[in-house]
Amino acid sequence: MKKYILTGLICLFSFSWIRGQEYIPQITHRHYISDTTLFHPRHPWKAALETFGLNMLVWGFDRYLVKEDWAYINGHTIKSNFKKGPVWDTDQFTTNLFSHPYHGSLYFNAARSNGMNFWQSAPFAASGSLMWEFFMENEPPSINDMLATTFGGIELGEIT
Repeated sequence: MKKYILTGLICLFSFSWIRGQEYIPQITHRHYISDTTLFHPRHPWKAALETFGLNMLVWGFDRYLVKEDWAYINGHTIKSNFKKGPVWDTDQFTTNLFSHPYHGSLYFNAARSNGMNFWQSAPFAASGSLMWEFFMENEPPSINDMLATTFGGIELGEIT
């Protein structure tokens, strides 16, 4: 009974259903802009700084708070990552196919929110992933992590 009274009161006090649809004038084609990035100036350096800052924030959290073994990096580990080259890793499903695409979407959206279009934002997902894999871990860079972060990040970033 309380449910019906509450529903009735909500309907009674929401007057939008009484007014009906308001008239919206038609927009002519000359006033229509198909890409919203035309409204926002581009700030590629700001997007790059956000990508760098995001990696530093996550690395600092993993290194100093969680104390993950792979987060202890120095010049030697970075040099070793470039010498060994990329490998295929066997991390958990949630790490490879959830965390990496999510992180990639943050790189992608850093560029999108700074005025870049789709194609201009895609390299930010790739460069953020490359920075992480080669500079922010003491493990060899992972091919599947770079692919999941880049392409999964672009997809998740574009739909969010």
